[in-house]
Amino acid sequence: MPIDRRGLLETLAAGSLAAAAPPAQSATAAVVRPKHIVMLVLDDVGYADLGCYGSDIETPAIDALARQGLRYQNFHVTSLCAPTRASLLTGRNAHAVGVGTIAEFGSDNPGYQGFIRSDIPTLPEVLRGQGYTTLGLGKWHLSPVLDVNGAGPFEHWPTGRGFDRWYGFHGPIADHWHPELFENTSQVYPSKEGGYHLSEDLAGKAIAYLSESITADPDKPVFLYLAFGACHWPLHVPRADIVAYKGRFDAGWDALRERRLAHQKHLGAVPKDVSLPPLNPDVPRWDSLSDKEKAFAARTMEVYAAFLTHTDRQIGKLLGRLDDLGIAGETAVLLLSDNGASKEGGLLGMSDVRRNHYIERERTAELLSSIELLGTDKAYAAYSRGWTQLSNTPLRFYKSKTYGGGVRAPLIVKWPGIQGGSWRHQWHHVVDIAPTLYETLQLNPKAETDGKSLAYSFKNPGSPTPRRVLYFEPHADRAIWADGYKAAAFHEYGRDPKHDDWALFHTQKDWNELRDISKTAPDVLDRLKDLWLSEAERYSVLPLDDNTTANFAKQVAVPKAVYRFYPRGMRLDRLSAPNIDRYDHRIETVFDCENDTLSGVFLAAGTALAGYELLLVRGQPIYVYAYSRDTHHVLRSSAKVRVGRNALALDYRLKGPLQGSAAMTLNGEGVGMVRIPKMWRLYAASAGVRCGHNPTAPVSRFYEGDGVFEGILQTVSVQLAL
Repeated sequence: MPIDRRGLLETLAAGSLAAAAPPAQSATAAVVRPKHIVMLVLDDVGYADLGCYGSDIETPAIDALARQGLRYQNFHVTSLCAPTRASLLTGRNAHAVGVGTIAEFGSDNPGYQGFIRSDIPTLPEVLRGQGYTTLGLGKWHLSPVLDVNGAGPFEHWPTGRGFDRWYGFHGPIADHWHPELFENTSQVYPSKEGGYHLSEDLAGKAIAYLSESITADPDKPVFLYLAFGACHWPLHVPRADIVAYKGRFDAGWDALRERRLAHQKHLGAVPKDVSLPPLNPDVPRWDSLSDKEKAFAARTMEVYAAFLTHTDRQIGKLLGRLDDLGIAGETAVLLLSDNGASKEGGLLGMSDVRRNHYIERERTAELLSSIELLGTDKAYAAYSRGWTQLSNTPLRFYKSKTYGGGVRAPLIVKWPGIQGGSWRHQWHHVVDIAPTLYETLQLNPKAETDGKSLAYSFKNPGSPTPRRVLYFEPHADRAIWADGYKAAAFHEYGRDPKHDDWALFHTQKDWNELRDISKTAPDVLDRLKDLWLSEAERYSVLPLDDNTTANFAKQVAVPKAVYRFYPRGMRLDRLSAPNIDRYDHRIETVFDCENDTLSGVFLAAGTALAGYELLLVRGQPIYVYAYSRDTHHVLRSSAKVRVGRNALALDYRLKGPLQGSAAMTLNGEGVGMVRIPKMWRLYAASAGVRCGHNPTAPVSRFYEGDGVFEGILQTVSVQLAL
């Protein structure tokens, strides 16, 4: 029953919003206690992207899970990946545990440090203390930026926060063809023979971990957490999956949004009276694009759809193993996305997102010519923001915004003893997941939570929403929902937040926030703004900070005068790497050769899209600076190495901001020079520094395999002229 304005004001005035009575105990008393728990997290997947939520993207495994489970129509997250994960794994509001933003944008403000406070118990810590085997896989993104190298410290790594075993990656993104992976706290380099893809690897490792646990002790319960990097850019997926979607999106986002909304209404993913919002202000009409622009934009969506279908196939493999092990009937499975779809692909989509964000925009002609590379390791692709709006149908705006397109996410819950296939309409938030598990598992975690269990809804679909307040804030974009009303302030970067315009929506009548009633209900808006401020003070949100650029710069390690690397030793993360874009520097190595035709890598950093590599090819020293996929500056030595000991050096001199020249000497003799007119910033690289081999991402592409140095490599040093 809709709550009228007077009723809302009275409730607010009484100060009772945060203390609403929980559902009666009888509502959850009959819920079966699962033995095992599997939690699946998708990345940047919009509310409308799953087939069971109205999409025409094929997700048969997830759709089957939905038929066996419950789908939630009003489930909310934080609009950014790390804060959602922090809330999911603690049951606490993200700011309260220190993760109001991602670690790369972390600051000294305790609400925005970017990693979970040490004194906050995590879900795997609680479950492990109750006798569970805890298995973590995939994206973590909850460690301090400078702690993610092989030397740690490790207290904020998954194994330091409650997981018995972990296989995955740090940071916000991963190259799915060439990821930088860890197992527990050790760097690992998976074999790429016969083809490789990260999602396949993660699912395979999850199946192995689970099978080993059940085999070792069938009576011991398991908590398995698998966080895919899909479908966050870069969009990387096998070509066969892309080909299967050829031509499927040629009609454009205008027409396909209409079709998707109709399907959503048919399925029950949205209320029957919902209307399609106008295009977001930064999305053009499909018909305004040229034929070539349409072709490129459509291909980016084909790649995105293929990426999601490919991920679904891996989920199907894991869920199939539950059946094989005979534990499907006693396992709770939860699947969600960490935030709404992302608009980072721009107007048409991008072939190389990092270049566009950190270096320079791709020229349109250059962009269009790269269409056949999308999805491969020769691209770092993202789809067009027009498709982002399709992914979020029928919601407004995107990831990082507090409108529905940023904070409403799919949630599927398959629970033992619960008949599936139906929808739940109560309002909930990601902080409610941990309390749900604690309640149904009959655990007393002895830890405060900010959530309210949603277990009452399993058998009582018509129960009222116990939640009375939800607040949101990433980077000064903010919103508050209370008793059916939502106030939202759309923030623009660099603007004083006090000048932001607030809008007000009656979400019980206006599900997707189309009709701003702030002018007709200013008293309600004022009360909600006061309530937001109260929640912000309560959960360490203040002071507001949107200066992500300055905060990111603070995360780069303080440069050292000398960096020493040893063959096949520790991979150094990109933000801890030598800052060669700001200083004159010298790369120096000493090595022994049994003959003068040896090959191998001395030092490699980044990828072929943005990186550098010093290597030996059949006795000839070569230096490659990859400014972009199509611009590699190559210095080939005029002399070859000799049998015995050799000394090789590369001296780089800056000639201006982000430009310079490199000179090579071999055994004291000058052997070549190359001018580098444009460089990228240190943080533009997508992979760290490797020495003595390069089993991660290729840079020069002058060799196949891992590029293991065939001689005896003593050391490689990088000296910065600080």
